[in-house]
This record gives sequence, structure tokens and C-alpha cells, in this order.
Amino acid sequence: TGFTALDLGTGVTTLVNNYVFYNCTGFTGTLSLPASLTNISYRSFYGCTGFTRCDAHRNTAPTTGAECFASFPAIPLHVLAGTSSYTTAPWTTTSIFSSITKDL
Repeated sequence: TGFTALDLGTGVTTLVNNYVFYNCTGFTGTLSLPASLTNISYRSFYGCTGFTRCDAHRNTAPTTGAECFASFPAIPLHVLAGTSSYTTAPWTTTSIFSSITKDL
């Protein structure tokens, strides 16, 4: 608990440990996923609370393990302008995110 915004940083390519941020609460601000991130493992962000938005800086949506965003509160997803990715679960507004905006 008590985390602030989470910026994974450039160069991170995968969240390899299942449950890496499982049920972490108290985040505030933005979850920033770098352009280098290609894979998010099983239940990586399961149950995380407090984020106000998610910024995905990769043109192609990272592959995801099952339930990587399960029990995650609906927040807006911001992606790169012009991307045609982020159209399947868990990146859709019907699964986790409240809206998708192409403005990065």
C-alpha cells in the first residue's frame, strides 16, 4: 500500500513474475506502460487500486496473461495516436477500461 504513480521505465520488456503487483492498493495517478513492454504476465495487476488512468506507449498492445487486470477498477486507457491495436480483451472498454483515447 501507499504507492504513487507507477512508471515501469524504458527498457522493461516483460513482467515475468505472475502476481508481480497483485492486490497492491493505494496507487495514485497514472500507470505508465513503456513502449518496450511486450508481455504482461498472469494476474500482474490483479486487484490493484488507485490508478486514475493507464498510458500505453506501445503501438502494438502487449500480450497478456490471464486475468492480468482482473478486479481492476475501470479507468481510462490512453494509447498512441493512430494505433489500430488495443481492440481485444483485456484492452477493450467492455472488459477493464472505461474508455480508450488515442492521444499519446
